[in-house]
Amino acid sequence: MTTKPKIVDSPIKALQWRLHAVMADRGIRTATELHRRLQPYGVEITSHQLSRIVAKMPDRLNTKVLSALMTVLDCSANELIRAVTLEAVEPQAPLVSDAKKRVTHRPELPPATPPGVLGPPTVRSHIRVVPKPGDTKTDD
Repeated sequence: MTTKPKIVDSPIKALQWRLHAVMADRGIRTATELHRRLQPYGVEITSHQLSRIVAKMPDRLNTKVLSALMTVLDCSANELIRAVTLEAVEPQAPLVSDAKKRVTHRPELPPATPPGVLGPPTVRSHIRVVPKPGDTKTDD
């Protein structure tokens, strides 16, 4: 026996990742600078991993990293992650259902020109003018 899911009238909430905005408010312009400031707190994260976290909300976030981010940026978790209505969130990446709808075929291309139709490729280093028969021109 299966039950139908209940339809909820309240707006759907989504999480908005604001690390880049909070960094800008604190005068930290790059992930490299943020990485340098996190090192004294014993956070074991590479610059590459941190760059990905700055650019896009991670699927998982270590609580030690979150705590160090809040300490370095002098902010709360609510400033880094906001719950907003779904309409207010700008899409960061296509949804899985959208990815399945993408067109994967290539548009038709015109057929390739068969070899030799346009003639053999030629390279000319100079052009010589050959006079027509009967054309007698003398240089004075």
